[in-house]
Order: sequence, then structure tokens, then C-alpha cells
Amino acid sequence: MTHNRFPTRICLSKNIIRRNSVMSHYTHLTIFERARIFLLHEKGYSLRKIASDIHRSPATVSRELNRNSEEKYSPSQANRKYATRRKNCGRRKILNNPRVWAIVRRLI
Repeated sequence: MTHNRFPTRICLSKNIIRRNSVMSHYTHLTIFERARIFLLHEKGYSLRKIASDIHRSPATVSRELNRNSEEKYSPSQANRKYATRRKNCGRRKILNNPRVWAIVRRLI
């Protein structure tokens, strides 16, 4: 019998994902969590109350609002920005550059 160390429970009525309080692995915010941040932030809830509701650190909520707010926070726009940042992150393959590839071929 296998046990999941970090069980996930989806609460469809609130459209949020709840995890065990012990988090050893970082997980990115979901669109549901972003929507919940938006709703609670619009209602005037504090960062700590929002963080408690979605079972995240207040620092995570603060970074999310600061990173993705231009005039007003939008969960769909924040998710698009996240996808773009994720696509552009990581190590660049230097051999995709034709000039570098030509130099490597000449040296080999």
C-alpha cells in the first residue's frame, strides 16, 4: 500500500486546491488560487487572511500581487505572465546560435 506524503484535496465549491500543511516541495500558484487571491483582495482582505485561505505564505501572496499588478490585479493576466516567464526561463542552448555553431564546427 502506497501513501501519498502530500495529499491534495480539491474543493470544487471554492475552486481552490488544498494541500497538507506540511509543504516540502514548492508548487506554483494555480489559476484557481490566483482567482481566489483576486476575489479576496478585491473584498479588502489582508494578505495574511488571503494566505491563510489558500494555504500559502503571506510572502507568496504579496509577491504575486506585486509581480502581476499593473493598475489592478487580474488572475488571467497573471497566469499568462507566469506562462511567458516560465517559457523564457532556463538555460539557453548556445548551439542554436548559427555563429557559435559555425565556430564549433570549424574547431572540430
